[in-house]
Amino acid sequence: MDYLKIEDGILLSCDKDVEGVLVIPDHVRTIDSCAFESCTKLRVVVMPDFLLGIKECAFSECTSLESVVFGSELGYIGDYAFSECTSLKHIYIPATVWCIGEWVFGKCDSLESIVVDSRNPVYDSREGCNAIIDTFYDTLVMGCKTSVIPSTVKRIGECAFEGCRTLSSIEIPSHVTKIGAGAFQETGLKTITIPSSVNYIGKQVLDYCPDLESITVDPKNTVYDSREACNAIIETASDIAIATCRSTDLPDGIQVFKGLLEKLVEERRGK
Repeated sequence: MDYLKIEDGILLSCDKDVEGVLVIPDHVRTIDSCAFESCTKLRVVVMPDFLLGIKECAFSECTSLESVVFGSELGYIGDYAFSECTSLKHIYIPATVWCIGEWVFGKCDSLESIVVDSRNPVYDSREGCNAIIDTFYDTLVMGCKTSVIPSTVKRIGECAFEGCRTLSSIEIPSHVTKIGAGAFQETGLKTITIPSSVNYIGKQVLDYCPDLESITVDPKNTVYDSREACNAIIETASDIAIATCRSTDLPDGIQVFKGLLEKLVEERRGK
């Protein structure tokens, strides 16, 4: 395989013109950072059973990649490893995976199935939710366009759905208490309702959602509100809007969180 550069069990790089189906050799133990980045003709990757790790950005921007078969001993998947693989449809996480980095499947717009092996002690995809959940913390760390958030989830992690432009709707269960920064940024959401249980919302949670028209906070929520049907999330104690959309009409006396003002102007222009 002259198109692969491998040293001491580490797959360092690949010819950018590699195409079709690629079976990675059995003696590879690690796939290095950016090894397959922008291999836009690659369609299927089959990994060896004894592959231990995939480093950051290893397959990012492989826009034709439709399927990945992970080996049975895989331990970790680094940050952005499959980000912007826009043709990727199905993911199966083996029982051995103990670490999944940030934004691993970010902007994988075609992704419709995420399944974690039921024997995995660290992550799960309970109730067929099509998402990756940190089992100990009951935190949804990565979702896709078909995700259904289980009622047992307590937190939505940072950037959990960021860049999922095909996500048009989501229901946040009543047990969720925290929504991490950027959780729904750059999605295709049209409406969202924040339940009364949520007591923390991170920055940029709904930034750059061009189709978003309705933001509602449950009236029983004591930390946030959407008073006067303003289509925004307002931090009640400070009277500061922390999330807006193109139909936002802020009541008198409400300030806009730093960095949101320019966004609000942009959205108004795009109406």
